[in-house]
Amino acid sequence: MKAVFSLSALLALASALVSGTPISPRGSPFIVPATQFWVINNPNPAPIPPPSANAQISITNGQNEIDSIVSFDVASLPVPTSSSTCQFGIKGISPPAGSGIIQLFTLGAQVTSSTQFVPFTDQYLGQYDVSTGTSVPIDANSVPCNFQNGVVQFLIRPQNTDDFIYFTQFATSGAFLIYYP
Repeated sequence: MKAVFSLSALLALASALVSGTPISPRGSPFIVPATQFWVINNPNPAPIPPPSANAQISITNGQNEIDSIVSFDVASLPVPTSSSTCQFGIKGISPPAGSGIIQLFTLGAQVTSSTQFVPFTDQYLGQYDVSTGTSVPIDANSVPCNFQNGVVQFLIRPQNTDDFIYFTQFATSGAFLIYYP
């Protein structure tokens, strides 16, 4: 019986290696760093600037709002099932000015290099407190695992009237998607 299990494990490992799928022990999440941001000065409709490795989310006296669209490359991950869950998080960034509270939204369409204007925001996904170094969800613990064309994207907005959050994405700090297949 032990040899059958070992053969099964070997076949599963070989299949994962051939398909290029990352290996994650059952129950362990995939932690996916953001791959790019689009920093949006918020006139309506907002034109899409070139992508960046930096995010900015800010507002001053309730005006001049700056949002960021964040994108995660999930093309190499297993396709989500009905039991899959995803979480959004920001960690290891410099302390923000102001409340440090952000809002997260889905987009009505995927942003690509040919997108000219910000697609409409579709679904409110909650507020997150990023002032502690590792974000804490305030009113939502998960986000949809919608892997469209190998990408997951969200719009990040400031919550209050005076906030400034700026960070550069690195492997261990910035925005992350935590995926439990």
